[in-house]
Amino acid sequence: GRLERVARFNGADIFVDFAHTPDGLEKSLQALKKLCEGKLYCLFGCG
Repeated sequence: GRLERVARFNGADIFVDFAHTPDGLEKSLQALKKLCEGKLYCLFGCG
């Protein structure tokens, strides 16, 4: 995938991924869960 960290804001890493299928989104979130401590927020958009 194209998952990449693009910024850090107030101690939180900001990642962007171009997942465009449910499976792709799930795989991205699984990868991020391994990197995150505590809460993981996901902002998903399409269009």
